[in-house]
This record gives sequence, C-alpha cells and structure tokens, in this order.
Amino acid sequence: VQRFNIFVPPGGKVVLPGPDPARLPTTAEGSYLVLLRIEATDEREGDSNLAAAGAGSALVHSGAVAGFPMPVLRYVVLGDGSVQTSDGTTRLALLAPRDGASARQDSSFRLVWSPSRRAVFYRVELESTTGTPALTALLPRGVTQYDAPSFVWQRSNASALRWRITALDGDGVLLQRTGWRRVVPGATLETTPGASEVPRP
Repeated sequence: VQRFNIFVPPGGKVVLPGPDPARLPTTAEGSYLVLLRIEATDEREGDSNLAAAGAGSALVHSGAVAGFPMPVLRYVVLGDGSVQTSDGTTRLALLAPRDGASARQDSSFRLVWSPSRRAVFYRVELESTTGTPALTALLPRGVTQYDAPSFVWQRSNASALRWRITALDGDGVLLQRTGWRRVVPGATLETTPGASEVPRP
C-alpha cells in the first residue's frame, strides 16, 4: 500500500501515520488486514557487541527486531464497494440500482449514491463488464444522482454494464472510490427500497 523511511530508535515511542485510505483496495468485498512490516537495516544502534557480553569479538546486526507483534489495520469492504471503518461508519456508498438490476435499453436509468463530506466533485464511470468505456461524467458537490442516457448501451456494445463513483477534491485528487455494480438490460429498472422516492431535478 505504501512505503516509508523513518528512523526508529531502539527505545521509546514512535508514531507512524497510517496509509491514505484512498490507497486501500476496495474492488472486492470482504475483511482485510493491512500489516505493518519493518525491514531490517544495518543501523549501528541495533548492533550487539559480543565482546561486551564476553561472548566473542564480533558485532551482531539486529536492526528492526521488535519485541512485540506487528500491528495490523483492519477494514471491511461492503458488498456495494463502500468502506466500513473500525468505528462502524461508512463512506461513499452506491445506493441504487442494486447490483445486477435490469434497465431498459431505450430510456435513461438513474444512478444514486451517498454523499462524501470531503468531495468537491464526483466522477461517474460506466463501462462494459470487459472494461470498454461507455460514459464518464463529472458532477459538482451536492449532486448524488445521475440519469445515465440510453446510448451508453450502444457505446459499450455489451449485454451488461457496470458503474462506480469516485470522489475528488478541488484539484482532482482521488479521495474515495466505490466498487463496481452491474446493470443488465431488461424491461424495467429494479432499484433498492426508497430509490424511487428520490425527486428528479
């Protein structure tokens, strides 16, 4: 996820900042552990002088050997691609339509997601399930729904589409990203409960 180069003394306390949450993989649901790994170095502060202990005349390099288990960061990716943190809160979740829902190919269908407090823009991405781009839209903060036009089916030339949302800051830097959801062609759009109550602008 991320590498760092910080000098860690043999005693006392050191505070390491955690990885940027935007860098954590969220493409597949499940529970994940991020392990902190400290690599051994030849720093002299970690050397043991055998002569001082009457056990020889050599130096033993033991840098980065910790007397405690390496800490882990636990996080959970939900089925909609949102991330649930250790305090139980969620962020940037896909709301409707549900994964595998059907939509008419001759009319638009609505995509709905939860807001992200830090987002300045939202990027909507639709593509075929094989990765052929169909549409990308950039929406301002406060907009949490998008009516995908019917021509996305012809652009992707696929029997199924998938979509996701990315939250961006004012400089276009990725803040959060959901996983993918599929939409298949059908007679009616199947949505999650309450999605039909979202008013049209």
